[in-house]
Amino acid sequence: PALENAQTAPFSGAGQPVHRRVWVENGTLKDLAYSRFWARKQNTAPAPRPANLVMAGGGESLEAMMASIDRGVLITRLWYIRALNPKTMAYTGLTRDGTFLIENGEIARPVNNFRFNQSLAEVLQNVEMAGESVRIAAGGDSSVGAPVVAPALKISEFHLASQSGAV
Repeated sequence: PALENAQTAPFSGAGQPVHRRVWVENGTLKDLAYSRFWARKQNTAPAPRPANLVMAGGGESLEAMMASIDRGVLITRLWYIRALNPKTMAYTGLTRDGTFLIENGEIARPVNNFRFNQSLAEVLQNVEMAGESVRIAAGGDSSVGAPVVAPALKISEFHLASQSGAV
């Protein structure tokens, strides 16, 4: 909870202490959240849900990522994200405030916003390049949300389901 640029309260809403935890490492699940009830059933210690999200990045620049793309879409912001299926970790949402067509490694033009339907597990499996991690969090209503520190990612096979009238 004291990580620079991702500070949170040192306790959860249920009064549990929040400590640094590695949830996923090198693509392998390392830890789970446990309510007091479920921890007792599983004979383990309670562990609150994450209060922030910090994802390690890489060293690629956004320019290098774009230069490696023949034809793709640059998405600068996702909005109105909602869970679809907890078993597959599928989410839906919209692009917003800057969606651009990339052709031959350069931004060709702005494009309409899109609705996406995508499994987060598949997103992580399809990461080709990663930039430096930076703080990026905002809530669905554009308020400051839980701290999120993550890199820009070049992802293959991201499912843009349909065009959206969102602005």
